[in-house]
Amino acid sequence: MGGVLKNKYHVIFLCLIGCSLISCQRKTENPSTFIENNFLAIVDTVAYKHGAFVIPPPLPNGIIEKRPLYPHLAIELNKKIRYNKRIEKDVLTFFNLNKKVEADFKDLLENGNYFNFSLDKNFQKKIGKYYVFFDEKKIDKKIKYVGRIDIENLKIYKNKAILVLSESVGGPRRVGSFGRTYIVLLAKEDNAWKIVKKELLYMT
Repeated sequence: MGGVLKNKYHVIFLCLIGCSLISCQRKTENPSTFIENNFLAIVDTVAYKHGAFVIPPPLPNGIIEKRPLYPHLAIELNKKIRYNKRIEKDVLTFFNLNKKVEADFKDLLENGNYFNFSLDKNFQKKIGKYYVFFDEKKIDKKIKYVGRIDIENLKIYKNKAILVLSESVGGPRRVGSFGRTYIVLLAKEDNAWKIVKKELLYMT
């Protein structure tokens, strides 16, 4: 009888440990893997058609401009994922204007911490049609360059995530660079992350 009870408590103990580990894994999702797995959804694939992040304006008289199909595209990705305090003002303004969204993401906004880390050499170098480069100087000139990506103010808490995405044509060493900065909100449904809201914060 004592042996049966001992085995029973042993099984219960193992189940509790298993549940605890699963819970911890849910709360500590790897941010690099998160970016990798959701890269196409976050960045979008508009560049597949236009060859750049910024969609060109329509031509006069309704003329349809023929654009080449690009089998491969090059992206410069800033490997430093940082918290940018200057952007926080724009994020707060967004939530003040979108109270329902603020309520839906209340747990995320009130809990967890922003990530500060650098993507390492193991980050995928090709995602979809995009070839990812951390260093502008190493971009393959034979591949159509679409622009630079910066990801900031990334926070993941339970089944919600927020980040600020900047897409620019050009970069810190390029003349006449311009681009757009978005707030991106994601929710995890059926074990998959989905974009709930992606809205323009400002243009530069």
